[in-house]
Amino acid sequence: MVTATLEMLRRQCRVDFDDDDELLLQCGEAAEAEVLTRTGRSSDELTELGEGEWPSPLRQAVMIRAAEFYRDAEGSDKPNALFECLIRPYVKL
Repeated sequence: MVTATLEMLRRQCRVDFDDDDELLLQCGEAAEAEVLTRTGRSSDELTELGEGEWPSPLRQAVMIRAAEFYRDAEGSDKPNALFECLIRPYVKL
């Protein structure tokens, strides 16, 4: 993963045990993939935009989405307005 460490994901999801480490990492990877898909950009492009790392709004979007994936394993059709606001400026037109 480019944007989140296991420790960051644990803090975001308020997990203080290691039983779900693999699941947390999968959620983080899925969240990064969604940001890439939704922005229409490559990881390299986002790293360039952030001058060496993904821009902080996108890193936060990954954390928010990963926590959603962790909490709601079945998925939800409900849009997350904060996630949308964070990624919108980086969507390639």
